[in-house]
Amino acid sequence: MRDDHAAEVEKLKQEVKTQGELASKMAKERDEAVAVSSDLTKEKALLEETVSGLEVSVGAQYDEGFLFALD
Repeated sequence: MRDDHAAEVEKLKQEVKTQGELASKMAKERDEAVAVSSDLTKEKALLEETVSGLEVSVGAQYDEGFLFALD
């Protein structure tokens, strides 16, 4: 009986250790995903700013071309 109890306790300790390692690994992966998400959000904002600038530039070129054609 005592041996069964000791074996069960040891088994549970191993399971706790395994679960702890898994939780640690998952937390690390989550933190990495959050960092990547943050970087992608910044990159998206920069790209949107670039696109906006290009839209303004193309619009200005279109207007200049239209005015030139009227002259």
